[in-house]
Amino acid sequence: MHADQPKPPGAPVHQGTPGHQDTPGPEGTPFVVRFAELASAEPDRLALTCDDVSITRRGLESMSNRLARDLIARGVRHGDFVSIVVPNSIAFVVAELASWKAGAVPQPLSPKLPVSELREIIDLTEPALVIGDVGAEVAGGRALLPADHQPDPALDDGPLPAVVSPAWKAPTSGGSTGRPKVIVAGRPALVEETDLSADVFGIEHGGVVLVPLARCRTTRRT
Repeated sequence: MHADQPKPPGAPVHQGTPGHQDTPGPEGTPFVVRFAELASAEPDRLALTCDDVSITRRGLESMSNRLARDLIARGVRHGDFVSIVVPNSIAFVVAELASWKAGAVPQPLSPKLPVSELREIIDLTEPALVIGDVGAEVAGGRALLPADHQPDPALDDGPLPAVVSPAWKAPTSGGSTGRPKVIVAGRPALVEETDLSADVFGIEHGGVVLVPLARCRTTRRT
């Protein structure tokens, strides 16, 4: 969608310019910096458990760094959207972290949505890349990776340059018209911008959050 073309109803407003973050971002602690600090402080502490699979903070940091480099190599740039059509799982969390590390805006989408609705949302959002087990017709010719995609193990899994995604998420809503709408968060991916949400839900530092739909458990509060 070009800037000089009118946007269809429900289309998101991009809050960042695609490309590398070459101008100073908002002040605060980027999500990606805080997680790297946590992984460095307690690398062997469990970060996620899903069914009988667990991953440590060090493992999650390594996997998301490698996937972030994969996304960047496939054309994802700062301010782009990445549509994540993946159930609640370790793969979902890795994809979200990798999107932030690439400076992108993650858009979580339920794999249970009808194909026609998924296609309409993705057409509205115009993501740089789609992650999920969806058909090429849903991705609309955009770069597509399967939900269980594994990046080339030769890719570096070390830290990336710190960036701040201009919006920490871009979920959707049916709205009053029944047509899908994309809601771009008005806050960047900074700890200080979202930490109050943890307070509202009573999540304590070092606490554990259960995600029952996927029978997963994750440490959420940092």
